[in-house]
Order: sequence, then structure tokens, then C-alpha cells
Amino acid sequence: MPTLRGCGWIGGGAAWWLAAACATVPFPNSGWQDGRRTCGADCPGRLERVVRFGGPAADAGRALALLSGGDLLLAGYVFGPASWSLPGGERAFCDDIERGAFLARVDDGGEVEWAACANHADPYGLAVMPDDGAVIAGEFENTAVFAPGTPEETAVAAAGRYDMFVARYDGDGRLRWVRTGGGEGRTHAAAAVPLPDGGVAASGCFARHAVFGAGEANELTVDSDTGDGIFVVRYREDGSLVWVRGLPATRTDEGSALLALPDGSLLVAGHFGRPVLFDAVGLSPDGAADAFLARLDFSGTVVWAVRMGGEGTDAATALAQLPDGTVLVAGHFERTATFGRGEDTEQRLRSAGDADVFLARYDVDGRFLGATRAGGAGFDAGFAVAVDGDGGAILAGTFESSAVFGRDEPTETTLVAAGDKDLFLARYDREGRLAWATMAGGPTYDAGRGLAVTSRGDVVLTGGYGTSAVFGAGEPSETSLESINDPRYSEEPSMVSDAFLAWFSR
Repeated sequence: MPTLRGCGWIGGGAAWWLAAACATVPFPNSGWQDGRRTCGADCPGRLERVVRFGGPAADAGRALALLSGGDLLLAGYVFGPASWSLPGGERAFCDDIERGAFLARVDDGGEVEWAACANHADPYGLAVMPDDGAVIAGEFENTAVFAPGTPEETAVAAAGRYDMFVARYDGDGRLRWVRTGGGEGRTHAAAAVPLPDGGVAASGCFARHAVFGAGEANELTVDSDTGDGIFVVRYREDGSLVWVRGLPATRTDEGSALLALPDGSLLVAGHFGRPVLFDAVGLSPDGAADAFLARLDFSGTVVWAVRMGGEGTDAATALAQLPDGTVLVAGHFERTATFGRGEDTEQRLRSAGDADVFLARYDVDGRFLGATRAGGAGFDAGFAVAVDGDGGAILAGTFESSAVFGRDEPTETTLVAAGDKDLFLARYDREGRLAWATMAGGPTYDAGRGLAVTSRGDVVLTGGYGTSAVFGAGEPSETSLESINDPRYSEEPSMVSDAFLAWFSR
């Protein structure tokens, strides 16, 4: 059973437009045999290049975004000093931190233009701002130092052991401000989005009690009668607090994904494990945990909320908006999951094994439009979703053992993991049909965590891999990466990992 992250815990099918399921698919099969691609240079979704980055222990790329000029913003976690592997050699970055967050601007060739670091902070959410600056959101332990060694150096102290943070940077990587929130329990930010007025919103979870805007005139507190809860917080452009909403829940609950709509309202998705009240809308899970999707208006009032799931542990982890305004929700489910309960479009998915990936589509009023699944006998999960220029979807995550994508479609693809868990990357067309699926990995745990789509339609993926990983197996650009780790950490598998940034063709 997968373990869901929440603030009470510290530690460790069919196409979505059902009528299109039998239509002609204009993509070649992205065939695999014995863990290698069989289509060579003609493979759709083939590897173009991949670079490694990280320090002496556990490193990971967490989030990725495309800037207006084509460069990328990348957020992640490294043990310092870290380095970036490029054809010309290693380039050091974050050499002034012990371990913590980084934000880097990377050009299309993989060169780092600048990197900003924060000691003892851990980022999960990334938002691109109108000035090509960025906001990262996450959590920090005890005391964190942002922009160490610069004139903007800022130290923040947690009210408990773990507090949430939101940090704003300009387009040159200079820190503008940092805001925190928390209490005696754990408070964690999982997502951040820019708002039409230049502000920013973040979502996550809190344990029992959390204070936001401490010391400001608008200091606000959220409490949970059930012990823990989900929060959504909104800040102005200058970092001043506007409002925070707390939704009482349980220790395994979280607002994992956030999406801003053009009118300034917000969609938040995540998971909950006990009956929860979204203002006047009450939701109850069928199993250990269900996924949810809710819309909050500009003032933070819940407009509607829907759940998806079944008898097991289910979670929504990523959101993206299609050009027609409809919304994609990605995540995972155990055994069975019902979507659009009580609607004409109600659909039930059944997993092939422990847990499968789901990709569901809703309109902005919460009406369910369809869903598809992928997976196999093990635990499979979707962690990131993005939209391409043709209105299709790109999905990334991790799978165990083997996983089938596009079952019963002409492009049905079976991926077989090289080890414990490998990462997957899949593209679906605008009708929800599989275009291609590819993978990378090695003997331990590998996962895709952040996605961006370039103006050419190529896909850029970040995440983490264990001791080693092969990207583009059987393709002209096949590349093997090895983790660079301190021998002191070699006996602890969870500490042996590096991060990657990989480009794939459309």
C-alpha cells in the first residue's frame, strides 16, 4: 500500500473521451522489447539529451517550468556542494550550503545561467511570475537561510520543527522576499501558482494549528478540530498576506496540486482520509483515502468540491489546464476508483495491480468528462502532468515491475522496469489516446517529478534516480548515468540518488 504524505506524518483503460476510443491513431507504435526501444531513430518520444546534477547524497529535481524566451526554471533539492554534469565538464553550484533547495535557470542546451540556493529548505512547488522570476514553495526544518552569502540573505526560524515557506525571486535569481507559516506541528507547502494580479497562491497541509503572516497586521491562524488540515494561502505581489483557508482533515491529507484560472479563482487537488467539509460541501472517502478536486473563488470561498476514488488509497497529485479550458487531474488509485459519481458520465476504473496511474478530465464547474488509466501488477503513480501545443497531455511518474499504457489501443505499450521502480513518460493526444510511452531507470528507485513542453513540442523532464539509470535504451542517444555519492551514505539506499534533466522529442 502506498504511503501518502500528510502533515501529521514525518518520515518516509479507456480514453478520456470515450467516443474516441476506436478512432484511428496517427502515431507509430513506440515498441519495446527486452527493455529497449525497437524503433531506433524513428521513435516518437526519443531521448535527445540528458544531464545529471547533484551532490554527495540524496538529490532530486522536483519541479520544472518554461520561461517566455524558451529557457527553463528548475527547482529541486541537493546535498551541497553540488555539481552539474555537462559535455565540457562538471560545473559547481550551491557550494555554500550543507543541504537544501535550489532554483536554477537553464538554457535549451542544458547550461546553467544562474542558481539560487537555500540551506535546510526543501522545495516542492514552482511558479513562474510575469517578470520571468519565480516562486518556490515547500518546507524547512528549524532554521533556513535563503540566498546565503548575498546582500539578500534571509534567515527564517520555524515555529515548530517543520514550517512551510514561499520564496519570491526576480528574473536574475535574486531573492525578493520569503514568507513562512506554521505552528508546533508540521506545516508543508506542496504547490504554488501565479495569480492574475501579480500575487501568488500556495497549498499544502498543516498539523493542528498554523499561523500565517506572523507579526503582520493581517496575521491569520488556521485550526483543525480533527488535528490536521489542508490549507490554501494567497499573497500579494509584495508578499503581504491576503487570506488563508484551512480545511479540517486528517494526518494523511494534503492539497498537493494547485491551478489558477483566468478569473483569479483556484483549483486545488489532493487527498483526504476522513470526512472533510469544504465550506458547505461535505466529502467522505470510500476507502483509506480518496482524491479530491475543489474550486475556490478569488476570496477563498469554496465554490464546489468533488471526490474521486474507491476502496483503497487514492490521491490526486498534479493539475494542468487544456486550451479549451478543461482541466486534467493526475494521480494514482488502488483496486477500483469511481469518477463523476452520480453523473451521466460516471466511470469506474479498476487497477491491474497494487495501484495504477489515472488521468482524469473535468470542466471548470467540476463536471467529469472522462478518465484513463495505466499500470501493471505493482505500485504505479502519476506525479506530473503538462499540456502540449496540440491540446494533448504529457504524463510522468513511476512504475513497478511492468506497466501497460494505452491498453487495447493500436499504440498499446508495455514498459518493463529494469529494477525496483523506473520512471515513465507518456504522451496522449487531444482525444485521450496514447501517442507513445517511454521509460528510464536502473536497479533502484527512479521517478519523473516535473514537466515542461517547449515551443517545438519537445518534452523536458526532471526527477531523480538511484545508483544508476539508463535513458533512451536502444535509441541513438542512449545514455547511462551514475550517481555521485559520498561513501558515508552508501549503506542507506534512500540517500543514494542524483537528479536529472532530460529532453525528449515530441
